[in-house]
Amino acid sequence: MPEAASEGPVRLKVLPSWIDYNGHMTESRYLAVCSEVTDVVLRRAGIDLSYVAGGFSYYTVETHLRHLRESKLGQEILGGTRVLGVDSRRLHLLTTLWVEGQEVATLEQMLIHVDMAAGRATAASEAALAPLRAMAAARAAEPLPEWLGRGIRRIAAAQR
Repeated sequence: MPEAASEGPVRLKVLPSWIDYNGHMTESRYLAVCSEVTDVVLRRAGIDLSYVAGGFSYYTVETHLRHLRESKLGQEILGGTRVLGVDSRRLHLLTTLWVEGQEVATLEQMLIHVDMAAGRATAASEAALAPLRAMAAARAAEPLPEWLGRGIRRIAAAQR
């Protein structure tokens, strides 16, 4: 199980309010938990409230969430985010959630660096990019999942 950063994975417990009528964690909570894990990694990179107070942030522009297994009430979820790539404006992330050593969900995200006052994408400063680049470099030799970058496959017309 990869770590979010040198400090280790993010740990959360499945709360009662996260459970749906099927008795497992509801789909929207997987996205919320992945967002929490991503935010921790961004804070570790210095993209925190003081960074946002300076008028800049990263906004998510695309996500692909895969639900792989059920998560039940009280289970501990471990989450980690891998920085796959970063350039002056874009940040490509992969967040994975595990329960009892098994992947339960993955979230692939593309974020864009934004000047909040101007309301548009802008290049991040070198100071903001350096820790993100270091995170990406630290895991660059690891293989990428074969499904990375794929979307939902359409049902063929003959099967509809």
